[in-house]
Order: sequence, then structure tokens, then C-alpha cells
Amino acid sequence: MSLRFDPANLDQFKSQIRAIPGYPAGEDLPIRDMVFESGAVWRLPDLLSHAGMRPDQPISVIMDRTPMKREGRDLKELVLEILKGGAGRSM
Repeated sequence: MSLRFDPANLDQFKSQIRAIPGYPAGEDLPIRDMVFESGAVWRLPDLLSHAGMRPDQPISVIMDRTPMKREGRDLKELVLEILKGGAGRSM
């Protein structure tokens, strides 16, 4: 996969995203951290906690209909299961 913008340098990445025509002037890009590693989906609860989310807070998940697979499973269903706390790694 080829990324148009390199997120390795987060400040440069944010600057490049803000420069895209149509990006709302004066809007902050609220991305604090990005994780690119094998199995990162399994760290989702910890990453949300690190971002300030509490387990009792509601969260909205927006998904398109593009099929995606991870570890032989539907990625979007897996994300929802992880968020609900019901997905174990032994799949």
C-alpha cells in the first residue's frame, strides 16, 4: 500500500492534510497519535483509553460498505466486537 502522506512525522502529516483544498480553515486536526503495527486493532481499547475515553462513554463508529479482512475475519465486525469487549485473540 502506498500512502500519499507519510504519517511517520505527525506534525508534517498534519500540515500536509491541512493544505488539502477544501480543508476547513482554522480547524484543528485532532489526531494525536497513529499506530502502524501488526495487530494494532487489538490495542484499540487501550488506545481509546489513552485518548481520554472512558469505558462507560458512548462511542460512534462510522463505517462504509467496503469489505476488509483481518486475520480471516470481517475487519469491521471485529472492530465492533473489540469495542464491545467480546473479541478474543484466539480466532
